[in-house]
Amino acid sequence: MPRRRANDAPNVKPSAATLLAWYAQVRRDLPWRRTKDAWAIWVSEIMLQQTRVEAVRERFDAFLARYGEPRAFALASDDEVLSAWRGLGYYRRARALHEAARIVVDDHDGEVPRDLDALERLPGIGAYTVGAIASIAFDIAAPAIDGNVERVLARVLGIEAAIKSQPARATMRAAIAELHEAGAPGDVNQALMELGATTCLPRAPRCELCPWHDACMAKREGKIDDLPQTKPREAGIAVETEVLVARDEDRVLVHRRPAGTVNAGQYCLPSLGIPRPLATELGEHLRATLSLDAAIGPRRASFRHAITKWRMEVHVREALQAPRSDSLLADHDLRYVSESDASIPTTTIVRKALRALVKLR
Repeated sequence: MPRRRANDAPNVKPSAATLLAWYAQVRRDLPWRRTKDAWAIWVSEIMLQQTRVEAVRERFDAFLARYGEPRAFALASDDEVLSAWRGLGYYRRARALHEAARIVVDDHDGEVPRDLDALERLPGIGAYTVGAIASIAFDIAAPAIDGNVERVLARVLGIEAAIKSQPARATMRAAIAELHEAGAPGDVNQALMELGATTCLPRAPRCELCPWHDACMAKREGKIDDLPQTKPREAGIAVETEVLVARDEDRVLVHRRPAGTVNAGQYCLPSLGIPRPLATELGEHLRATLSLDAAIGPRRASFRHAITKWRMEVHVREALQAPRSDSLLADHDLRYVSESDASIPTTTIVRKALRALVKLR
């Protein structure tokens, strides 16, 4: 295991054996850890990007029951892709996975490639995902360095360089390579991730439970809160916008987001603009952009929602009378859909707005 300075070497070396023994005792029982299937592991890693473990746990088995191999997912329509990803957010990941599944079918006979370069050429797959798939599914000694692993190694090794810098990356890769020589690569990588996710936390880490407690340079030098060195996160942009809920009995009016916009291809409520408002008056904006003429009541509810850098305050207004179906122009892809129809790829904002109104009843 690389050390920052020879004279600072701890008495107890951060060994693979210690890490793996700890992992065997405390590892969470997660569905994607019960398989070595490369497609299942790949799906789980894409789902877990910027999404809570519990949200992924709810969707993972259902997704694989429907799309148990790349070939099945490659044949899915765009609406089916978005519906299958419903509730996970960041829908670009789903589209990239869909495109990648088609490439796997066309170029690799439907089998997830073992070759690292071939994996990295697939859409939506970066160095971390390559390492996760290769190590867990194929037992290839490839590093899988996510934010959790960065934090663990920065603290244990006392890496004071910026964590995304080349010197820091080189130190981490060398450390992981040494750990892989002493243990199964997939288990080592998952143990490092688990340590960062459950114990070596960003704030208030549970150092007393860490298997490398005595070997941790940051702990010994009182620098736990200083490592890893990262760039400060940019502040989000606060905006306010409005959405319209128009109902025809148990159906709600939605329109498909056009290509090139946030949530493209999904169905959203008519609005002033998502993620930022494009006008100041909702009725005028809907007439100008969607040819939708609706009598609109006052704001009934509000909720917060974030998309990338945007921190939105979304205000919900209701149509005083449902616009007639025959007045909706096909050019704008406006339609009434059942609120309970899970096959329609609606945005999270639709579901939040409807829940907000239900609370008022």
